[in-house]
Amino acid sequence: MEGERARMMGAEEASKDGMPHDDAGNERRKRFRDGLTHREKQGPREGLRERALSPHQVQSAQGPRWTLGAKLRSESQTPAFLAGLWAQAREGLFTDVIFSFSDGPRILAHRNVLCAKSAIFQRMFSSNMIEAKTGVINISDFSRRSFFCFLELLYLDAPGSGWDSNVDGRELWSLADKYDVQSVKDCLLRALDESNVPAAASYALSHWDPSDNPLAEACAAVGSKRIRCITALEGVSSEVIGLLLCGDVTGKRAQLDRFQLIQRWCVATNATASSAEVQGLLSRIRFGAIAREDFEAFVRTSCLVSDEQILSLRPGRVTPVRGWRVTGAIGSRGSAPGQLLEPRGIAVTMDGHIVVCDSGNKRVQVLSAIGGRELRTLGRGGGGGVDVDMEHPCRVTVCRESGHILVTDSSRNMVHRFSRDGSELLHSFGSTGVGQGQFRGAWGIAVSGGGREVYVTDINNHRVQVFDEHGAFLRSFGGQGSNAGELLMPCGVTVNHQGTEVIVVDGGNNRLAVFTPEGEFVRLVRGLGLLSALERPDDVAVGPSGEVVVSCWKQNKVEVFDAQGAYLRTHTGAEDTKEGRGRLCIPSGVALGAAGELYVVEFGGSRVRVFCDGVAAA
Repeated sequence: MEGERARMMGAEEASKDGMPHDDAGNERRKRFRDGLTHREKQGPREGLRERALSPHQVQSAQGPRWTLGAKLRSESQTPAFLAGLWAQAREGLFTDVIFSFSDGPRILAHRNVLCAKSAIFQRMFSSNMIEAKTGVINISDFSRRSFFCFLELLYLDAPGSGWDSNVDGRELWSLADKYDVQSVKDCLLRALDESNVPAAASYALSHWDPSDNPLAEACAAVGSKRIRCITALEGVSSEVIGLLLCGDVTGKRAQLDRFQLIQRWCVATNATASSAEVQGLLSRIRFGAIAREDFEAFVRTSCLVSDEQILSLRPGRVTPVRGWRVTGAIGSRGSAPGQLLEPRGIAVTMDGHIVVCDSGNKRVQVLSAIGGRELRTLGRGGGGGVDVDMEHPCRVTVCRESGHILVTDSSRNMVHRFSRDGSELLHSFGSTGVGQGQFRGAWGIAVSGGGREVYVTDINNHRVQVFDEHGAFLRSFGGQGSNAGELLMPCGVTVNHQGTEVIVVDGGNNRLAVFTPEGEFVRLVRGLGLLSALERPDDVAVGPSGEVVVSCWKQNKVEVFDAQGAYLRTHTGAEDTKEGRGRLCIPSGVALGAAGELYVVEFGGSRVRVFCDGVAAA
């Protein structure tokens, strides 16, 4: 292909548009190239080339497919005479060029239009080449579909009625580069948006020198400012993110935008904060240029920057806030006393022990908070407790006044109340159905501040039912939907220490819904920003100072909010470096102890992770 282009060009290089660049453009390009010098030092990339690629090379190239959005269609107004010429070409009127393909019928075109748009075509048809004599050009290295769309852009400077939305932008750019059609490149550059910039940047970085390529420069200009779509970053390499960080960094929020681009890439690719790639990208952020309020709201809570790094990044500008640090784990996978299998819920007794719904073993275990020694077992097998037939113990709570232990069984749709020490079953209530006092998945459970009312989430009836302390039905609230006051598959529930608010995990809507004890809607909590957004929240607990802790099983994290729903911080367990632990694995239940310790049940890890109260840098 390189030889073909040289043959068409002769000894001279193809002429460009010849238009001088403005001073602002020169300054922008200088900043871009200066930014490239801060990329990780590396040798020349093997196979780096400044020529068009064949479809085989395009399809085998690493990186995501470059799709073209609606912006391509809306940014250009086609003159009527060009539209008329394209219509004539499609009808075969007054054409004098034939493009022949092996994968479809020929395409007709006008020699004058091709020569006006492309110096390559101009030299081809003004030479003694066979194509100039016959007017037939065989296209063997591109598909007919891609070439048709390329010609449509060449004629119209915009997609026409025959446009194929599935065409790959990589092939169009490669065609525009091969035939040196700047107008097609301009169309593709105008079409860059947050959905396709990562893919276009990946393509540009893989096949051209980024310091001398308009596609790479245009991608960097869009870069961190506009990319908000996490899915667009899936499969993108850290080198591409480095390129996107080379755009304009002079704006007021430029450094924060660049940091949040790295955050989104970490979410899209599951990159860990400690990896060399992430740390290399973070080293390019000027954290001192980020406003203090933004630093505290986004950087400090991101889990990408450690406390030690925060103190070094903002010396003398940090304040201590309360936090948790992983201190250990309780339990292991199995069925022996003290072992767990797919545990669900957890609570802390008045004596400081922990109660765990050992769902996979169809039992509830009371364990010592230190060492995890089994003290009592509720369910099949007895074990010093009460032999109650539970099919799937799901959630557990402890009444702060009486110390009674209340357990939901989501398979049998029942609620069991046990004595404080678990030695006696006091009563049970509930059945399967849609009526009052019936459940289709009795799931979360909480007791009001005075101990007189019990709140149970009815997950598949999309409601919360309220009972008195003896199990008599009182009222319900919620109902299926996503509007304020409606619920979709509610799972966890808790009551604040003042007894003034009932907090429901609205799992299907990825949010928390706060109600009065009577069931009147108060507010929603959805999370703030990228990493604090709730996705598949499962359980909730409230601490003595009002902090709200939410487990999110799909994201393997625990979110912490203040009493009003403002985001505070995220815990993933990633700081636990002990072998065999590390990040949380499907956290399904949370509970807070009297001393401020946080207990997180791992459904996937079949254990309980323990976080002790400490101090984190802010």
